[in-house]
Amino acid sequence: MSAKAEVADCTINVVNEAMTLSGGIGYRENAKLSRLLRDARAAHIMGPTTDILRTWVGRLLLDQPLLGD
Repeated sequence: MSAKAEVADCTINVVNEAMTLSGGIGYRENAKLSRLLRDARAAHIMGPTTDILRTWVGRLLLDQPLLGD
């Protein structure tokens, strides 16, 4: 679970750095970077989100149930 969250965050950071380096060219509709950014964001928020994964990992480490209070 934790690996997916870390990879999603790392991907977002790398693509954001690439967009910064490329300037406005990376935002063009048919630019490869814009597609990579869209895909990275999708990996970050698609089921389950990285925030939920981190909550689950924290609950597992504290020996608490994954769902509920």
